[in-house]
Amino acid sequence: MNERYAVDPDAPCDWRELKLLLDQVGLQAGRFLAQYPPDWEFFVRQHFASASDMDRKRVMELLARRNKVALACNEPFRRHLGWPANAQKAKASSPAAFEDVVSLAGNAVGLKTLQDVLYEVGKDWPSGVGAHVPMQAAAYARSAAPLFELSAEVIMVDRFFRLRTDSGQWDQRRRRVLEAFLQLAAKNTNFQCLRLVLERPATGATASVEQTLENDLEVLLGGVRANHFSVEYELRDSVGHGRYLFSIHGGLQFDHGFDEDTRKTNHVHWLALPELEPLLKLYGR
Repeated sequence: MNERYAVDPDAPCDWRELKLLLDQVGLQAGRFLAQYPPDWEFFVRQHFASASDMDRKRVMELLARRNKVALACNEPFRRHLGWPANAQKAKASSPAAFEDVVSLAGNAVGLKTLQDVLYEVGKDWPSGVGAHVPMQAAAYARSAAPLFELSAEVIMVDRFFRLRTDSGQWDQRRRRVLEAFLQLAAKNTNFQCLRLVLERPATGATASVEQTLENDLEVLLGGVRANHFSVEYELRDSVGHGRYLFSIHGGLQFDHGFDEDTRKTNHVHWLALPELEPLLKLYGR
């Protein structure tokens, strides 16, 4: 889940293979391209510079429509070496940087080709749609990191979520989860808003409870020392049973919500578009 794949921008033979590649990645697939080098799309456009006008237009449309498929990559790239040699060096020095490195057919360093991935049985990439992750804030943050990197606004829906126990003390388990998400938001300077959709019975929402919630959110937001995004909340009489974290681009379902339990795992999976679209209607704005 959330694997990053480094793919040579020269690897697609034509626009159809580019489409097949982009169909393999993104927030619905749960696996992603590495933005390697950072101007990877520029090199793709250069690769197709000699294609027909119609094919170049198709390439531009594919790249524009599927701009939420690549994650930032900090591995060094030295232009004089060429892409295959760079990627091979990056993988050797930082094995966790890419799950796989894929180049063009006939590459000089013996890397797997895009044609292998797309057409050869047993060489395709494994599913990244979901996993059973530890019920810990750090594991939830690893699952949600691409969503925060690729979105300006993220919505969290959980009928049971609250920051205070019945006795008025901090609910430390849920607090840690929210803090982990705020840390993700702080890392993305393009992020604008985390919106919580909560249920009144869980929060016990009287005027004093709402004020406490607002104060608590201010405290947590101040703790991340970032002022480029806000945290908002909405209280409803009912938000349904599902627990979700999503944006207009994609989202995750957390079967056991946003709580911690060292004894258990939480089934987390990326939402397909037919699962996401009703949520945008119910909770979007």
